Amino acid sequence: MAEQDDEIKAGVAVGEAPKEAAETDTAVGRTVVLRPMDDLPLTAEETSGRSPSEDYAICGKIGDGGMGVVYLARDRRLGRYVAIKRLNDQALADPVLRARFLQEARAVAALNHAYIVHIYALGEDALGPYIVMEYVSGPTQVTEVVPPEGQEQTPQKNLTLEQFINRQGPMTADEAVAMVQKIARTMVYAHSCGVIHRDLKPANILLDPSCEPKIVDFGLARLTPNSGQTKTAELTVPGEKLISLGYSAPELETDASTSDARSDIYSLGAILYFLLTGRNPRYYREQDVPVFLREVLRRSMETVREQRFRSAQDFLRALTEAASHGRTVAPTIKTTWRCKWCDAVNPISTKFCAECGWDGSEHCLECGAETFVGQQFCPSCGADCRMYEHVNSIVKLMNAAWEERRFERLASIAGRLHGFEPAGPTGRKLLTEAHERVEAAERKVARRNRLAALIPTELKAENYERAQAFIEEFRQLNEDPMVYEEELKAIPHQIFERDLVRGRQCIRGRDWNTARTLIGHLAAKYGDLPEYQDVRRQLQRHARRVLRVQWSILGSILALFYLLSLPWVAHFAGVRWEGAPRALYAPARVFSAIPGIHWLMNKYVGWVDGGKQLSDYFPKVTPLPEQTEQVAQATQQRLSEEDEARRLAFEKTLSDSNEAQETQTRYLISRYGQDLREYRSRARAEGNYESVIASDKAIRAYEETNSLGKSDETDPEGLMLLKQRFQKLHDEECASTARWIVNAQQKYLKELNTAKMDYTKRNELEQAKAIAEEIKRVEQLDTIKRATALIKKNPGTVGAPLTGGENAVRVASAEVLDELREQTETLRQSLDLLDKQSEDELRDWPKQYSAALEALRNTYQRNGDYNPWEVVSGELARFGEQGTLTVEQIVAEPEQLRKTQEAFLLQRQTVTTRHKDAKRTAVENHLEALEQKKAAYTKAGQMEAAGAVNNELKMLRSNPRVQDLLRRKSPEEETKQVAKPSPAAETQEKTP
Repeated sequence: MAEQDDEIKAGVAVGEAPKEAAETDTAVGRTVVLRPMDDLPLTAEETSGRSPSEDYAICGKIGDGGMGVVYLARDRRLGRYVAIKRLNDQALADPVLRARFLQEARAVAALNHAYIVHIYALGEDALGPYIVMEYVSGPTQVTEVVPPEGQEQTPQKNLTLEQFINRQGPMTADEAVAMVQKIARTMVYAHSCGVIHRDLKPANILLDPSCEPKIVDFGLARLTPNSGQTKTAELTVPGEKLISLGYSAPELETDASTSDARSDIYSLGAILYFLLTGRNPRYYREQDVPVFLREVLRRSMETVREQRFRSAQDFLRALTEAASHGRTVAPTIKTTWRCKWCDAVNPISTKFCAECGWDGSEHCLECGAETFVGQQFCPSCGADCRMYEHVNSIVKLMNAAWEERRFERLASIAGRLHGFEPAGPTGRKLLTEAHERVEAAERKVARRNRLAALIPTELKAENYERAQAFIEEFRQLNEDPMVYEEELKAIPHQIFERDLVRGRQCIRGRDWNTARTLIGHLAAKYGDLPEYQDVRRQLQRHARRVLRVQWSILGSILALFYLLSLPWVAHFAGVRWEGAPRALYAPARVFSAIPGIHWLMNKYVGWVDGGKQLSDYFPKVTPLPEQTEQVAQATQQRLSEEDEARRLAFEKTLSDSNEAQETQTRYLISRYGQDLREYRSRARAEGNYESVIASDKAIRAYEETNSLGKSDETDPEGLMLLKQRFQKLHDEECASTARWIVNAQQKYLKELNTAKMDYTKRNELEQAKAIAEEIKRVEQLDTIKRATALIKKNPGTVGAPLTGGENAVRVASAEVLDELREQTETLRQSLDLLDKQSEDELRDWPKQYSAALEALRNTYQRNGDYNPWEVVSGELARFGEQGTLTVEQIVAEPEQLRKTQEAFLLQRQTVTTRHKDAKRTAVENHLEALEQKKAAYTKAGQMEAAGAVNNELKMLRSNPRVQDLLRRKSPEEETKQVAKPSPAAETQEKTP
């Protein structure tokens, strides 16, 4: 894509000089464009947009390419020449190219620099968008063209830096450095404004009449957040390639979406090499570059992005420093020598220093014998002293490069040792040390490259501890100690987020010990963060629940021991069973008064203490004779025994009704909590962020208040329906209880009125008065008032008055609820067991399928069938990445692969269908049993029990999991069922 626009520069594309001029129609004030036939698409039309021909006189076309066309025009008002860039018909149909065209205008408009082409206007007419920009004419000495006689003088034809080098030849080192310094300063400014060029090359750099550079073609530019643009679209998708051979950084040739400012640094180094050699940098050879610029070029054109200069400013600084050290200020031929004692300079012909008289004696680096300045060979061992000095300086350079961790330079520096022949063990030792140092440097470079590949992999796999260790090791092997600085700073927070997510997963999986270990080490650094506090509260709630269960078990054991020790203590106390011992076991008497426990305790006491009963340990106190008459008189003033029994029956009815309502309410609240958690899990699986947040809020409110939640208009529709369903069930239960209470009151009042009339007829006015007071008390009861108000709020038919049997049904509804709860839990356990069995049967399915594909591929490879081998390899790679197999993914050829796919798909579908049928059968049997139980309760007149079963049926049938199991799929849907391996946490369906 980048090469298609090489000839369409930002307003100054390379092309031929204008061939025809434009004439102005003064009568209508418009421009008549005279151009060749190939320019007919620009014919002016009447459009709603303003055409550039109204303000500019089009002189002709100066260039075109794969994306657009550039025309030369003259500004009518200012008289200057401009370049107008348009998209061609093919590019206009592509929204991405159209967006790139507009982004080029934004990128250049955001910059104001002498070495960047200027944008004058941006508009759109019937022919599409266009950009009016500065026209840059080339140097006069290169592009000067004498127009024919009688033809109007036109501006100089533009000239790119590439064309200049092709015509004039490579630049000198000083000229090339000066030119690249100007371009680098321009890039420093562009990067500071948030614009990355990404297509910097000699063809995109124009020379003005003063041979100053002008950077053009920002069509592939990338705008970073600090560019000042309020909203920019990301036009480079992951995996897209932007290639300008030799000048594009390697990351642009693989995935341009990951590029940054260091991509332009690579291009700056490539431009410098082109200016020095005149060749494309893809054929880079170090020996063609001056020595003092080799290091700058090497580091700027590193294939590994992290090893380049960190910014354009660093590149500019290094280039300036290298250029200052590369200037030659002394002759290259050695004609003098410097005294090491007094630093005096003497001619090479003299043997004694003119200042201090030193005779120039030195020592041979091989044998240590005395030599003199200018003496090439040692008189003792014959070693070449000059070569030894050269080798010694090379070894020092290698040591310096080793200390600076510039290991790639060691190999090139060691190459200068070629031709050195040591004269003795000292020379051989130097040569061996140099070779060992090079081998060690190669190992370190290999290790560094390996680390550069491992670090992104470990970060992607969330192995942040290993990635941190690798980064520290990489920084020890890299000359830039600040590489991977941002990644290193982000690792602690990434570790926190990873451990927090894993801790929550362990909590959902009830792996409390692992969750406690993962979350525990985060307390020191992140103890104040809300996310950490939320997970810590969950662990604390679990710890409190475990503690409560432990204390409950301990209390139950102590209470059981307390009750069981009663007959033993009473038996051994004997006649002394009075006072403190009996007072100690007074609570046991109250506790054992419960009907079921009372019967068991009597049996146990009789077995332990010779047939005694609890009443023998706690005899009733007989009133004294003088108190009997007073008790009788008080009893006559109260209700009779029959009336008292009637009153107690009424009170018991009210108590039983309230108890049954509380039991049903607790059951509804428990089921409400289960459905809330199931709704949250379903929303998380669907990726519905709003529903997950709302359900989390509802669950926190439920755990804090232990009550049903009220529906809110801001709740998602599913959560609102769930709350309304449980609120409706609760209101129906409260209304039913209210009707029971009102019926009991009406029955009791009717009996009291009858008794009052009977007492009045028998002239027993005291009893009649007591009955009247009881009627008044019953009418003023708060319970009756609340029930009456609730019935008025929820009108309905009040049931018939309660009888003794109906009272028993009302009390027994709590037992019915417990039984229903046990049956539902049994159903849930059965479904979970079937899910686990299905998961166990399919655990090895992916491995078996992959093994079958591998075996089939090996068979085709042995037979030499390349096409089937390639198809099977593609399927193996696809399955390894996606982990799925559907009917649509079954291939037609080769036949053996198709049969393998169909066999494995049928195997998985068979297992899934079998287990789903078993789950459906279990649910249907459970619902059928509930229907039969409801019918039995209805026939027996036990309407409360039947209502409880009916409520359970409603809740089960409204549960999404039950609905999914009861919905039978068509054979086509069953065939298209996706078969894929997934962890238990994803395949496990929700609890009904």
